[in-house]
Amino acid sequence: MAIDLDAKAIVVTSISGMTVRMVSRFRAPITIVGLATGERAWYKLALSWGVLPLLTEQFPSMDVLNFFALREAKRVLNLEAGDTVVMTGGNTSGESGNTNVIRIENIR
Repeated sequence: MAIDLDAKAIVVTSISGMTVRMVSRFRAPITIVGLATGERAWYKLALSWGVLPLLTEQFPSMDVLNFFALREAKRVLNLEAGDTVVMTGGNTSGESGNTNVIRIENIR
């Protein structure tokens, strides 16, 4: 999907890092920004192909998490207005294995 949309990045939020590693396995020619909430997962993401790992706190809602993730992606990748980003992750219940969201965001 990210290739078809000519996305500049794939932003993946994860507790355990498993979702980020699954996306990394596709070896997309696009930078993957992996946000992890724990240091152990963050270190593992540094070993995954094409992943730029970022350590973050756990957020109470998906809206806040997506806002923070998009802001961090803009900061580290120098994204400009009009760039497209694919975001994926799960709900913020604190449980691992709940990846059920995919969003397409245009940078403003």
